[in-house]
Amino acid sequence: ELEFFCKPGTDLEWFKYWKDYCWNFLLNLGVQQDSLRMRDHGEEELSFYSNATSDIEYLFPFGWGELWGIADRTDYDLTKHQDHSGQDMSYLDPTTNEKYVPYVIEPSLGADRVALAFLVDAYDEEELEGGDTRTVMHLHPSLAPYKAAILPLSKKLSEKALDVYADLSKKFNIEYDEAGSIG
Repeated sequence: ELEFFCKPGTDLEWFKYWKDYCWNFLLNLGVQQDSLRMRDHGEEELSFYSNATSDIEYLFPFGWGELWGIADRTDYDLTKHQDHSGQDMSYLDPTTNEKYVPYVIEPSLGADRVALAFLVDAYDEEELEGGDTRTVMHLHPSLAPYKAAILPLSKKLSEKALDVYADLSKKFNIEYDEAGSIG
C-alpha cells in the first residue's frame, strides 16, 4: 500500500487521480478492460473517517474480487498517530506558511490477487492441427520473465546460438536451451 499526502480540500481531486492512475496501470499491463469494474462504496459502506472509497474489481473464473482499494482516509491516520504519540504531524506549506494535518489517499493493492489476474488474462489455449491444444501465456512484455529464448534446432548451430545468447543476454533477460536440438 501507499499513503499519498495532500492538502485538505484537495483530497477528492487526488482521490480521482489515484482511481484513474490505478485503473490505467492495470490496463497498461494487459488486464482486459471487460474483466474490470470500478465499484464506489456507498455511504453505508464507508468507514466513519473516509470521504470516499472505491474498489477496482476483477472478474476471476470464480467471480468478482477486489484487486485494488483506493480510500480517501482524510486526516484520521495522522491525527490518531499525533494523539497517541504526542508528535505534531502537521505540515507547514513553505509557500503559503499554512499549517495543516495532511489528508491521506491510500491505494492498497493485493500483490497475490493482481498476479493471479495477470495470469488469468494471459492464459490462452490454441487449437492445433490434428486436434491438439497448446496452452500459451500471453503476458505483457513488462511482466514476462524472459524476453526471448535461444533454441538451436541443431547441435551444429550451438556455437552460433551461444554467440547470439551472449550478445542478447547483456541487455535482456533471455533463456538458452539446446535440449530439443537434433544431432
